Amino acid sequence: MRTKALILTAAVVAAGVASSMAQSNVYSLNVVGYVNITLPANKFVMIENPLDTGNNVITNVFTDPNLPDNLLIFPFAAGTFGNAEQFIGGFGWAPGTTVLNPGSGFFALSPTTTNVTFVGSVVASNKTTMGAGFSLIGSAQPVVKALGDATTSPTNTLNFPAVDGDLVFEFITATGKYRDAVQYIGGFGWADPDSVFDTNGTIPAVGEGFFVFKSAPATWTQTFVVGP
Repeated sequence: MRTKALILTAAVVAAGVASSMAQSNVYSLNVVGYVNITLPANKFVMIENPLDTGNNVITNVFTDPNLPDNLLIFPFAAGTFGNAEQFIGGFGWAPGTTVLNPGSGFFALSPTTTNVTFVGSVVASNKTTMGAGFSLIGSAQPVVKALGDATTSPTNTLNFPAVDGDLVFEFITATGKYRDAVQYIGGFGWADPDSVFDTNGTIPAVGEGFFVFKSAPATWTQTFVVGP
């Protein structure tokens, strides 16, 4: 999966913001913009909606009429996969009712290599709800930062509400397999499968989805801040 994000400025952007976002593959930033993601042919890709379209129904999230026939989207909610959405050339999405809010993760499967474009607004404040067990999510804001945690992380992380025992699983499109889990250990931080501790944890790409396993429900609150 290759990702490119462009956030179009609606006003003069602080130099510190432009600089920090350029380093994270988001080239300028304020309110609205787009994110391009390349889907390879016949490979599952785990992605998420990084921008807000308003009601975020799939027909408003994926608006390109030239999407490949039989592109499939597999949503995940409440611990299970829902009915697949299928793009039918000349008709549109069927059934076309799935809501993909910012931060909602899902699998995409395209019959041909194609680019999909998300167009919308950066969410000023977002709450992603996770139940006990598995949730398929992503960052609701198009920035490249480590997950971190909500209590001890510096301001340059995503402030994920990590608690002892949380597991994060990333999907490798090229191999069709999951990376070994990254685990949060209270008092130490995130640890990779070799027990090397990294306080700030996984760094998801813009538009990348990932599975998280939590033992109890939690809410991930993200607030967009203009500044370095």
